[in-house]
Amino acid sequence: MFLHYFRTIQRYNLLFSVVTALFAYVGAERSIQAFLHTFWLSIFSGGFLLASFLYNLRHKRQYYFYHNRGFSKIRLMALSYLLLVPVLLLYLIVKKWIGL
Repeated sequence: MFLHYFRTIQRYNLLFSVVTALFAYVGAERSIQAFLHTFWLSIFSGGFLLASFLYNLRHKRQYYFYHNRGFSKIRLMALSYLLLVPVLLLYLIVKKWIGL
């Protein structure tokens, strides 16, 4: 049930992060490093916050479903953000391994 919330938030988050990274890619004279850096930075900062805000606007009544199952809005957001930490660690390991 929690994963449903996480997938919905990440759908919005990925969209915002890719758009932001494309702007960085074009602005940095087509640098793939700028694209990747901006993409991952956006996933963990502004993209996540913007996705949470948009979810709150579009699916405000959905929070009642989660609340009845014992999840508060803050708990859902915190758990979703904490679930991104292993993804960040994986990115840092791959980044170091590739040498970007």
